[in-house]
Amino acid sequence: MGALLRSFALTPEYLRTPKDAEVVNYRDWGPQLGRRFRALKLWFVLRSYGVSGLQEMLRGHITLGHEFASWVRAEPAFEVMAPAPVGLVCFRHRPSAIADDEAALTYHNRTILEWVNRSGRVFLTHTTLDGRYAIRLAIGQRGTRREHVEEAWRLLREAASTKR
Repeated sequence: MGALLRSFALTPEYLRTPKDAEVVNYRDWGPQLGRRFRALKLWFVLRSYGVSGLQEMLRGHITLGHEFASWVRAEPAFEVMAPAPVGLVCFRHRPSAIADDEAALTYHNRTILEWVNRSGRVFLTHTTLDGRYAIRLAIGQRGTRREHVEEAWRLLREAASTKR
């Protein structure tokens, strides 16, 4: 059984959770996140949307990603942590009181992420960039619209301003 699980295992930072050691994670039990069938999945997407439909969807997601990144850049206590050329934005809240304390920033942003995800309105993930904790907003679900991204931003700012 161990060999089977290892053959499909894929655990980048954004797929790790605090509960990994406690639960069976079925993502490792099949090829969906493995190396097989990726071309087949792309073929199905192209057949479903067509090239122009897929291009339109991607352009919309990229536009939303750029818009979200601009909102983050416009807020002095937030920072974009990596280039955001597509619908993926890595950022964090960096209030001046703890701006130079990476451990405190990690705890603070982890708390923000947990609070936002507990709302049940959106689901964001995290990663580590050069040893620094970052929150990830990934725009890629076919039904994502501007109001969903606005809701995520509202929740993030609310969580950042709430004293815990």
